[in-house]
Amino acid sequence: PLLRELLRLGNSFNMQHFGALRAASVSALVHSHPARASNVLVWAAGSETLAMGVRLEALEALVDGAYGLSGLDRARGKGGGATLSSTDLSVGDGNSAVVESNSVRQTSSSSDRGGAASKTVVKRPLRLAAMQREKQRKSFQNSFGDHALQFFQPILVILTAQLAKLDALLENRAGGSGGGDGLDVLLPSQCLLSLGAFVRCALHTPVQRQMLQALLGVAFPRRNHSSLHLRRAVSAVLLDCVDSLFSSLRVQSPGGRGGSAVASQEQFGTLGFLLHMAPPRELLEEGGGLSSSSRSSESFSGLPPALRELVTSGIQWAAGSLQEEPDTHCKVLKVEIVRVAVTFFE
Repeated sequence: PLLRELLRLGNSFNMQHFGALRAASVSALVHSHPARASNVLVWAAGSETLAMGVRLEALEALVDGAYGLSGLDRARGKGGGATLSSTDLSVGDGNSAVVESNSVRQTSSSSDRGGAASKTVVKRPLRLAAMQREKQRKSFQNSFGDHALQFFQPILVILTAQLAKLDALLENRAGGSGGGDGLDVLLPSQCLLSLGAFVRCALHTPVQRQMLQALLGVAFPRRNHSSLHLRRAVSAVLLDCVDSLFSSLRVQSPGGRGGSAVASQEQFGTLGFLLHMAPPRELLEEGGGLSSSSRSSESFSGLPPALRELVTSGIQWAAGSLQEEPDTHCKVLKVEIVRVAVTFFE
């Protein structure tokens, strides 16, 4: 009852920071009683009797609660794929290379003065960083996994119904191929973004791959939708799915880079390697373009075939349509999808 009243509550007394205070109260209820609170918020998101603003606030509260339960940093999750999952919890040579390059820069001036003695300093931060990442990985507790499907599945049902409604609306409009960027597309777009956030928050949980496959199965067919807002949401969801999946696989199977991929990167750059040196399917199928010892390729090949095909098709689409993409926002998201994929396989 309290949560329902908070959602309906208006700023009748013109209080300062009313919206932020109400959002904080809703968030506290979600964090303390996730099962009961999520039921109320799902009801609000799908209710046709509530104002659109209230429905969107309910989705926002669900996303905020998911991040709070997962232990991930939501602010970092907004930055195009840079989350705790892909940085602090990754155990691979990619992160070590970053630490090493930083260490070399920090000690370069002293090495000029002190000779070979400073070169031994580089190894210590590398070992320290690896130990810290392993400690974080072992201590990482994701409480969202117990409630992930309770958040995810009802919003997926709402999304499916809203997409069907939007399709019917566009068909009934004259020249429907050019419409669909009004209020009608606002809720399905936000549902897509919320579901992408739930997939991120399900990092290292048994249900993440099930959620990934279900979301990609609904979102990817809408990649060329007439609505720009919906296309942007689909691109963002694909990035969420690819980044969170590869972050999970990287932690489970830490390993070295494939030699041919490193050579191609040094000569052409990572983006050029994918777009010009090898078609995405060659890169992804059975580790093509990588050495057979690549653990990243092996871990990807071990995914369920349906999920592997969806992820492969998504990366191929992002890479193949990148140069012709007219929208800057979508192009930025596609570049990030390609970067995440190439970084993982290298």
